[in-house]
Amino acid sequence: CQVQKQAKEHKLDPSEELAYLVLHGLLHLLGYDHEASATEAKKMFRLQDKLFADLQDRDILKAFKKTGLNGKKAQLSN
Repeated sequence: CQVQKQAKEHKLDPSEELAYLVLHGLLHLLGYDHEASATEAKKMFRLQDKLFADLQDRDILKAFKKTGLNGKKAQLSN
């Protein structure tokens, strides 16, 4: 799985890597484009890193872990 591979490269838990990728996608949806220029890339990744750190500080990432997104498929309950 790509998330697990990248998590290992970035020394993150797979659920943290998934959260990082979700943030990345959200920033693209908001109009950020790291491929437009070096300046835009710097701006986007700086914001992504700040938001990720804020999520870690507030322990919001535990929601990803509780849903089973730590490298395993989540089980949906009725």
